[in-house]
This record gives sequence, structure tokens and C-alpha cells, in this order.
Amino acid sequence: MKKALFVLGGAALTFMLMVVIGIFKPVNATYKPQPLPNCVFGCESVTWTHKICTDWHRGRCRDWEDGKTFTVAYTKSEDQNHCHRPSDSSLKNDYGMTNDERNAFKDDNNEWKNPISVAPEGWYLDKKLNKCVKEVEICTDENATNYQEEGNCEYNEAGQCPTACGLEASEVSNGDGGWMQCDATAACEDSTPNQSKSDRRLSFNRLCNMEVELVFNYIDDNGNGVKDQEIKFYYKGEEKIAKTNESGRAGVTYGYKGEADVEARFDGDTRTTKVSDIQPSNCPATTTGQVLGATTMASTGLFTDSLVSIFGIAGSLLAAVGLRRYGKKN
Repeated sequence: MKKALFVLGGAALTFMLMVVIGIFKPVNATYKPQPLPNCVFGCESVTWTHKICTDWHRGRCRDWEDGKTFTVAYTKSEDQNHCHRPSDSSLKNDYGMTNDERNAFKDDNNEWKNPISVAPEGWYLDKKLNKCVKEVEICTDENATNYQEEGNCEYNEAGQCPTACGLEASEVSNGDGGWMQCDATAACEDSTPNQSKSDRRLSFNRLCNMEVELVFNYIDDNGNGVKDQEIKFYYKGEEKIAKTNESGRAGVTYGYKGEADVEARFDGDTRTTKVSDIQPSNCPATTTGQVLGATTMASTGLFTDSLVSIFGIAGSLLAAVGLRRYGKKN
């Protein structure tokens, strides 16, 4: 019975030792702390106030008053997993503590502390998410092109003041969200007398009798018509030649051959236009006599006029002879 109790007692003692060893096993030998996601390790600062005893009684302080307050930063050394308390000389030289203050500070604060997670530059520690989150800057400058959008403010490129004549005072972007003042420019000189009045233009007229009139106007720089200038017209390969009159106008007539590009050539230069299928709006369904819409032309010549006169005289003579013979019979 005693032997069994002895064995049981030994087993219980062994178990207890194992538990104790497991509980008090040094953690620092294997534990390597890690910062929160996206964060880095840093050391916190300690704000500490020196307490001064104002009432000692039988070796015990019954009343205290606050002395100086110090903010002391723990720093990392070769052991990156710990933040170390400043040395005694640092407390004296860097923080200006007296001997009593240094001793009291060391009594109240451990030699080392665990590091804390801090946000790197451009990030912040989100305590709800328990990680570091990148800061997103919002542009708040109303003059920026990306106002109230994510990212740094962006601006239009710097402008240049206009130099054209006759402009009023204005503003252009200075490239930094502001504006640069531009002075008014000098008044423009009147250049109307020096403007060319020349006109070398080819046009066409659709006539009601299925003809096309091509017209060329030749006006010099002073606005005067150029006379006797030979103009060669081309419509679907057919060439016609005409000379300009005193007004600088030359014209020819073609039978309509459908839509096509036409040309007028003169002095090594060429003008072109396109004949379209647009009919004159005032053409009747059937026409008699002179064709409506046709360009009024000058007299066709002395031969035609003489021929008309001859026929008129002959008709008059025949009428007179007939009347004379009729009178004799009666």
C-alpha cells in the first residue's frame, strides 16, 4: 500500500514539474514578434512625471506632488525585437534629468519594451482593420483639373499670352493652379487697301434647253476686268475657246452631257468646278420661242441681219406686183 502511494506521489510530482516547466519556459528564446500587415516596427515614447514626496512619516510618504514631466523615446538597438530604454547618460544629457529623476524613471519604467506596429510614411494605422492602410490624398484645389479626385492636384500647363493684334487683356494658366495676366495687344492696322480684289473663278449655269453655259470671270488685283484673255474650256473632253470681254467675262455653251468636272485654262493656270444635274426652277414643261432661263446673248452678226432685210424687201415687192395686176383685171 505504501509502495503504491509512493509511486502515485512520484507520478503526480513529475506531472506538476512538467506543467511548471511548460508554463515558465522562456518565451523570448523562440518568439519573434511580427508587425501588423503593411506596418513596420517602431518604438513608443513614454510620458513620465517625477513624483516628489512632501510628507514623510515613519519611512513612508503620505503625500506627493508632481515634479517635472518628461517624454522619453525608447529606441531600437541591435535587438530589433525590443525597444530599449535610453541609457543613464542619455537621460542626463539629452533629457536633462537629475540623479534622483533618473533613478525614479528607471524604477518606474522597464529597461526594454516590446516594439509596436507603426505606419510607414504615406500610410496610417487603421485600428478597425488592424493593419496599415495607404493614405489617399484628395485634391481640394478648385483650380486643379482633378478637383475632388484622388491623387495630387494637377494643373493645366503654363500658357503663353496671345500676341495677335486687337486683343483685350486676358488671363492664362500659370501651370500652378493660378492665373497670369496678359496685357491687351496693339490695335490691328487697316489692311483693306492692300487686300487683293482679284477674281479668277469658273462657274456654270444649267439652261432649260438641256444646255450648260460655262462662265469664267477674270478680275485683276485692282478689281478691273481683264479683256481679251483667251480661256480654254473643257467639258467631257470637248474644248471650246472664248476671250474675255471688257468686264473680264468669257462664256461658252455646251449641250448637257451629264454631271462632270469642267475646267477653264489660262496663262498656265487652271480653275475647275463640277456641273451638277440641278435643273433651273423656272423652266416650263414645254417651251416656245426663246428658251427661258438662257443667257441673253449679243447680236449674232451682220450676215443674219442682212438676210432678214433681203427677205423683207422681196416680200414687199411681190405684194406690190400682185396688187397692180389685180387692179388691171378689174
